[in-house]
Amino acid sequence: MVNDITITYFLPVQNKLWTDYFTLDPNGQTSYRLEYADVVRDNFNIDLQHVQIPDPRIFITSKYSVKVISRIFNIATGKGDSEMVPSSTFAGRNYVVQLPKANPGAAQIIHILNTGVNDTIIKVTHYIDFQYYTSFGITSVKERKQLQTAIVAPSDTRQHSFLIEADSDIFVVGAVTCVDLLSTNAIASTKDSSCDYAMMHFYPSADYDCTRAFIGLGDQRVITSQFTKSLYVSPPHFTNCQSLKVPIYVYDQRSPIISLTVQLQKGIAQPLTLTAAGQEATSSHYTNAPWTRFGGTRGIIPANKEQLFSAFVHYVPEASQFINGDIRFITYSSNSILEVYGDQTVAQFAAFYMDGVAVNPNAILKREQVIFFNSKYTAFTIQVPASGFHAFSVKSKGSYMAYVNGNNVNGLTGSYGYVAGYNRINIDSYYEPMGTVAPLLTTTKGAGRLGGSLLIVLFGFVYLM
Repeated sequence: MVNDITITYFLPVQNKLWTDYFTLDPNGQTSYRLEYADVVRDNFNIDLQHVQIPDPRIFITSKYSVKVISRIFNIATGKGDSEMVPSSTFAGRNYVVQLPKANPGAAQIIHILNTGVNDTIIKVTHYIDFQYYTSFGITSVKERKQLQTAIVAPSDTRQHSFLIEADSDIFVVGAVTCVDLLSTNAIASTKDSSCDYAMMHFYPSADYDCTRAFIGLGDQRVITSQFTKSLYVSPPHFTNCQSLKVPIYVYDQRSPIISLTVQLQKGIAQPLTLTAAGQEATSSHYTNAPWTRFGGTRGIIPANKEQLFSAFVHYVPEASQFINGDIRFITYSSNSILEVYGDQTVAQFAAFYMDGVAVNPNAILKREQVIFFNSKYTAFTIQVPASGFHAFSVKSKGSYMAYVNGNNVNGLTGSYGYVAGYNRINIDSYYEPMGTVAPLLTTTKGAGRLGGSLLIVLFGFVYLM
């Protein structure tokens, strides 16, 4: 059936809403170009803690399920990023945000976007280096054409976390205008140092009242260091808890079986840094602990193998969000990569198809056993044959997660990276005041394509499929 699509956004220069209508055939795809001056707001004062800007929201409605990939990039420098835009059903009330360090003269920018349903009262609490710094309140209005709020954190050497609490659902989009790449190798940078742009929609924090524990395996997440520098692990939103901390269990290649216990604190993301040729995993038995991945292209010689030479940020799903069957995605350059993290069934058969053709074994650049959780997962690095729209499928009953990355522009170093799709978290829990964990059991998983009717994009070039 033909899918009816509507795109609406505000043109501040003309002070009017602009709406386009078009259709999308089943299994079809298209792109929609947005002019930089129409949708990017970059002329505000980054020295202020928060600013009001002309409405940056892009509303996309569809009759049937649709996947939306947004992109922003500079064709001359190659700087930019891309992401899969979550549907309105993934909006939430509470978020914890941490972003990579910005170059001197640049900034971290966090957009709070109203879904268009309710006017929203929001409290923002700012933590610096794990300590409370300040808090303030803002009001986010639902009406289109109205000013929206952006939080600004200028460049410095400190770690900034923001706890955002709202009385109705919102989206939170974070961006770093010029990611400090030299700092990933402990080198001091200047405003003229090499950098890249990174952006993402943040995943909302789950409510946690300190009386529940997960049945089965709990919240498990894994990653390798091939395209990863750091992870920012978000705590839950604590409700009616005497203690505002919850433990998670952290594994790396030095401790693949015996974990390190880390206490997640209210409002503060926990950074984890991966070394070259490393792996990382977390397990949470009480609540969800979302990851933000700070990744890019690593150096290849001993002197710079810990440094990123490009940057992206995106959400990392947990195991119950893994998918089955097919995914569709887009690449922008000839060096693009599809990272696939598959369970034991996927790894056993490795029956991968790209655009209807079996993946050539020579296109699988790397196969890496993930050493945690009884070596349940295997990571595959697959060369994508060309830029453009693609369909990928796994011809087995297993589940997997896929990420896409590559250069924004052929021949230039700026990179993009995004998660290609995920399901809703599907982990059952039972009553258990924090302290005792249930025996490990099998959990059930949903599968399928991301659904929803309303999506909100911050800015960029939009691809629909």
